Amino acid sequence: MMKNTKIMSLVIVLIISLILIFFLIQSRFNFIYESGYLNGGDQLNTFTNQYTKILDDGPVTIDLELTKEEKKKILSYMKEIDFFDYPNEIQGLSGLPGGLGHKFQIQYGWKKKSFIWRDGYDQSIKNHKDFYQLTQLIGDIVKSKKEYKELPERTIYPQ
Repeated sequence: MMKNTKIMSLVIVLIISLILIFFLIQSRFNFIYESGYLNGGDQLNTFTNQYTKILDDGPVTIDLELTKEEKKKILSYMKEIDFFDYPNEIQGLSGLPGGLGHKFQIQYGWKKKSFIWRDGYDQSIKNHKDFYQLTQLIGDIVKSKKEYKELPERTIYPQ
């Protein structure tokens, strides 16, 4: 009887531990977001809490951390626009300089998503407008940070 009680207690502790691990992983959200040139543009990395800005004389990487509220706002907007249902790649407008766009590598709980948006936007197309607003949301959050404001300006391509 004592042995059964110990086994039952162990099973209950194991189940509770698995449930807690599941919820901790589910609530985890991090991403790498690159914009500008697809091979070497500016990059926000929430896994490492760093931001890399391409300056005229080369890249500069700084520590830059988003708050839980900021990440929650980004995730909420991604869910609102069904971002996780987007295909892995979207070709925006043609005719723009090659190699421009946005890249994401996202981990949300158990899910992973890689995504590339090539070229510009047509604001009359819903997912173009929605994605543009997502990039603006992230850009506004980054540009509001003291660490970002201390970086020098660049002239090689738009801020």
